[in-house]
Amino acid sequence: MIGHLLTCFNTTICGLTEALTEARKLLAFQRELVGSTRFLTCLPAASESDASSRSIPTIPPPGDAMASTLFDTSEAPVLDTDQSPYKRVEALIPADSPLHGITSLEELGEWLASNVLVPIDETRLNPVLGAGNPNADLMVIGEAPGAEEDKRGEAFVGRAGKLLDQILEAIGFSREENVYICNILKSRPPNNRDPFPGEIEACSHYLDAQIEAIRPRIIVPLGRHALSRWFPNESIGRLRAKPRRFGDVTLFPLYHPAAALHNGGLRATIEEDFAKLGTLLGGLKAPPAEPAAPAAEADCCAGARPPDA
Repeated sequence: MIGHLLTCFNTTICGLTEALTEARKLLAFQRELVGSTRFLTCLPAASESDASSRSIPTIPPPGDAMASTLFDTSEAPVLDTDQSPYKRVEALIPADSPLHGITSLEELGEWLASNVLVPIDETRLNPVLGAGNPNADLMVIGEAPGAEEDKRGEAFVGRAGKLLDQILEAIGFSREENVYICNILKSRPPNNRDPFPGEIEACSHYLDAQIEAIRPRIIVPLGRHALSRWFPNESIGRLRAKPRRFGDVTLFPLYHPAAALHNGGLRATIEEDFAKLGTLLGGLKAPPAEPAAPAAEADCCAGARPPDA
């Protein structure tokens, strides 16, 4: 009898443990979509305006209130709004930081390998600077390296990275040609845990130096942790696929591809959002129009004959 009760007890404990594990996964996935929330409320029925919002959004003008804070976080100094966005990024780096004397990704990589920004830098196998074209117009930013990235010292080479490559290829882009991919953190957190806010803050100025060196025209934060660099109080679910522009730089937040690995139903949504990104990028890839010839020159060339010898 006692043996039977113990068996039932152990079975119940195992069931509760599995249920708690699944609950933790669900909560982590919820935070990835909408950030930290305390209550779940019923959403209103979709309206016609909601349906129309699925079309490709219009980029707000440079004077937009949200856009004016694109590279101006709470701890930033008062910045000259007449400066280029890249100069504003550089101004976010503390004046006494050695990063100011570094101008190339190669030098940044050397500096990264020999310095410790956060405690997890001391336990990494390899620092993960980034991968792709250093002159790319598109810069994709994730949250932190995973196990495979830690082994190889290269960004986005695990399952999520392979999915990202497939989605980018579908819109005509690749890291080999016209994309640069990196993470906010440059070392793998233990057990792939979420980055701590202090880690994001400690590594943010290194990311600023990367942006200043690459000078991309479109920056894509993947997931809520990358988004928090610029919008710490917003959810990725609310801002995804909504461009925010400052000068010539556009911020275009998107779900992290890893979300589709946890929930296959999100893959279609992620692909649709990347298709909108492809439309924005199409404007960058289009060749400039040939200038029209002046009317007088055109008339002269159209009907004139060379003089007789």
